[in-house]
Amino acid sequence: GTRGRFGVRYWYQHADRCIPHTRLQAFSSAQQLDASHRVMADWRYDRTQWGSTVRGGWTDERLDWYASADAENALSRARTLVGEAELRYRPEGTHTVDLGLHHTHAQASTDGYPHDPTQDRSALFALYRYRPGTRFTGTVSARQEWLDGTAVPFTGSIGAEYGVQRWLTLKAQAARVYRVPTFNDLYWNPGGNPT
Repeated sequence: GTRGRFGVRYWYQHADRCIPHTRLQAFSSAQQLDASHRVMADWRYDRTQWGSTVRGGWTDERLDWYASADAENALSRARTLVGEAELRYRPEGTHTVDLGLHHTHAQASTDGYPHDPTQDRSALFALYRYRPGTRFTGTVSARQEWLDGTAVPFTGSIGAEYGVQRWLTLKAQAARVYRVPTFNDLYWNPGGNPT
C-alpha cells in the first residue's frame, strides 16, 4: 500500500586468497577462505503522527585459514540472528519520540575457543528529538541492555546540533557508553577472560 513498505536484501561474498610469506619464511602455501551470507528483511508502516518498523537479519560467516607446512589450520564460523521493532511518534512537528526493542543471538565456533559459545543480548531504547526550526535539533536517548539475562550498565546521551551557515554546523554530544565484551575478549585461548 501507500503507507507500508516491505524489503528483503541478500548479500553473498566469497574470497579465496593466497597468504604471502613472512620475512622468516622462504615461501608460503597458506591460504584463507572467506565466505559470508547476509539476509535482511524489514517492514515499515507510516502514518501522519506515528510509524513503525520491524526488521530482522541473519548472517553466517566463515573464515578458514589453511596453514603452510609449519602451522596448524584455523577454522572459524559465526552465526548471528538479529530482530528489532521500533515505534515512532510525532505528536507535533517539533517533537519526535522513538521507542524500541532489540534482540541479538550470536553463536561462534573456532579452534581458538574451548567450546562453541552463544550470547543473547536484549535491549530497550528510547529517543526524544526536538526540532523547532531548520537550524536547531536537540536529542536525548536512553538504553538498557541485558547480556544473557543480566543487566549491563544503563547508557544514554544528550546532544545538540545548530546550523550557523549552510556550510557550518556546530554539534555537541555527551554520552555514557558501555562496551559488551566480544567472544574473543571472553574465550580466546590463550588470553580470554570469561569472568
